[in-house]
Amino acid sequence: MDDKRTKVAKLIVMARGSRSPHAFAKLIKVSSTAMYKYEKGTCLPKPNIMKRMTSEEVGPEGGVTYETLMEAAGYEVPEDSALITLALNEDGIIQKSKPFEMLKYEKDGIKCVYLALVERNILFRKICDDQTTRNNNSINSRVELIDQPIKEWSFDFLYMSKPSTTLFYIKIGKLATQEANDAVKQSIVVNNKDLFGQIKQDHSSLAYRGELSLLLYDSEKEELVEEIYLAHYDQGSKNKEIYLV
Repeated sequence: MDDKRTKVAKLIVMARGSRSPHAFAKLIKVSSTAMYKYEKGTCLPKPNIMKRMTSEEVGPEGGVTYETLMEAAGYEVPEDSALITLALNEDGIIQKSKPFEMLKYEKDGIKCVYLALVERNILFRKICDDQTTRNNNSINSRVELIDQPIKEWSFDFLYMSKPSTTLFYIKIGKLATQEANDAVKQSIVVNNKDLFGQIKQDHSSLAYRGELSLLLYDSEKEELVEEIYLAHYDQGSKNKEIYLV
């Protein structure tokens, strides 16, 4: 079984949730045989079937979206789902990026997060669509976790072509203004290896109370590479640690 079919199969099982395969097959208007093949990973559903699986009428569980399924299957996602975001240019100046650059970073990053949750058998529901908190060049996505030491996990994606610790600490400062909550974890996802290395080396002096981690996303390999914890709600306590990498 190839990797794409395996990932799609896991997502479909998650989307079905507590419903029986037969009941879900009826909802998406396919045969029970086809449903069996989808969940076993022996056959990929076509895009129109994925659209039905993730429609509001069907009500997919586990936070599974049309975009996530399409990306996992290797299908091209329609451009009308693009989000307008901001990025740093080569001089470190905030500017609007070309749509395809931003779309690729955003979609691939969020896809990797969702697939990593699925691969680690972490059940989740999306709290909001992949909307954008258009503060500086940040995109935000939040999920509710099920049967985990934390209840909510928020991901902030920072895109930059050159390392900027200033932008990173501005983000930390904004997070620090929020009320501390031991049931919520914040993760900042960065695509710059040099920045990740700098923060990894210097984070011991970080003044922040809460569950906070830094994730490195390799945009060329389209994968999450490393995760480090930067802070905890209870200093020195690792009881609520949960990792994607």
